[in-house]
Amino acid sequence: RGRSHHCAITFQPRSLAIRDVQFSRFHSEKFSAVFENGQLQIWDRRKAAHPETKFLAHSLPTYSVTWHPMHENLIATGSRDRTVNI
Repeated sequence: RGRSHHCAITFQPRSLAIRDVQFSRFHSEKFSAVFENGQLQIWDRRKAAHPETKFLAHSLPTYSVTWHPMHENLIATGSRDRTVNI
């Protein structure tokens, strides 16, 4: 009690609404985020200024993202376009 909490780092992707965020199981400093505009972004939490990678994963809003549990460079995304992209 009596303690105030605050965010350690804030990321501002300059994109539409964020739909899902997942941390990498292999790299504790990396996370992925998917957006209303279909974009997938991969961030390094040590570099909050901009994403490490970004690209259009779907043509419609993307609602989910997950990292493969055994392959560090595989990410799956799910979208309102009724597709899963890997």
